[in-house]
Amino acid sequence: MMELSLRRCGARREDPIGPLLTTLPVKDRDRSFSPSTVEQAILVWLFICHARETIMANDPHYQVLLDRIEALEARERQLTVTSHAYQVVLTTILGNLDVQTRDRIITMVDEAHEIAYSQAVNRSDRHLSEVIKGADEVVQRMFNYAQGNPHSGL
Repeated sequence: MMELSLRRCGARREDPIGPLLTTLPVKDRDRSFSPSTVEQAILVWLFICHARETIMANDPHYQVLLDRIEALEARERQLTVTSHAYQVVLTTILGNLDVQTRDRIITMVDEAHEIAYSQAVNRSDRHLSEVIKGADEVVQRMFNYAQGNPHSGL
């Protein structure tokens, strides 16, 4: 139990007080601490860590929160993989089109991004304008790659 608590709280078995000395004010760094003072400080620290773990582990909302975080992280991974797959598919399609058709599509998408960005700015929707800027950066890399620029970041 003691070893587990030491590890979870970030303490080292060899020198649990050493790393804390650099956090002391300069005038207190050279002060010698009696073993009983150090032991008491470590015990209090371990008690606080253990109490925090116990409180969190017994909170019914804690596990729900952890499950929700895991679900969101899994969804983010899935969306990232899906996004990369669509980027590859669209880039391949654009790369295989004749130059005139490809350039016309690129122009239409650029215009659509400009219109959407302007509308977001006019509505003072900062989040949407940032999302559109991010999407535009991805699309520009795809367009550059489809046009034969291998150093576009894809």
